Amino acid sequence: MKKHIIIISGIIFTLLFLTLATGIYYKINEKHSEKAKKLPYFTLLTIDRKNFNTSEIRTGPLLVVHFNPECDHCKYEIKGIVESDIPSMGFRILLITQAPKDSVINFCRNYSISKYSSITVLFDSSGAFCEKLKSRVIPSNYLYDKNLKLIKVLEGEYKTETIIKYLSGSE
Repeated sequence: MKKHIIIISGIIFTLLFLTLATGIYYKINEKHSEKAKKLPYFTLLTIDRKNFNTSEIRTGPLLVVHFNPECDHCKYEIKGIVESDIPSMGFRILLITQAPKDSVINFCRNYSISKYSSITVLFDSSGAFCEKLKSRVIPSNYLYDKNLKLIKVLEGEYKTETIIKYLSGSE
């Protein structure tokens, strides 16, 4: 009888512990997801080696693309963005990469990025900003509304039409 009481007490204790641990886990994740819903603060370097930070972005809509200039999916997606109406529709675009500068400069030259005032290319050499966004897939797209609140995260390559739908609020 004593053995049964010890086993039942152990099971009850384990269940209570797992319930508590699960609650803590969900609370922590909830706080992290709330932080990700706003554009995080950052200071990164532009191609011209100038500092660019969050305070330079006052309103959206904003598209943040984590990319690599050697990635074929990134090339296809950014080519679609550049050839679309997105740069002229009043959307701000940040292209953020951890790639070497020479590779990025060639990429920008190939896609004529410099002719678009709405597109800014930034270097995240330490990976800190991409870590704040929890970006694990390249390309990753972070779409923010006019108040810079996160609308949608699109991981992987997406068609330009899908990006436009979310940015213009019709999705």
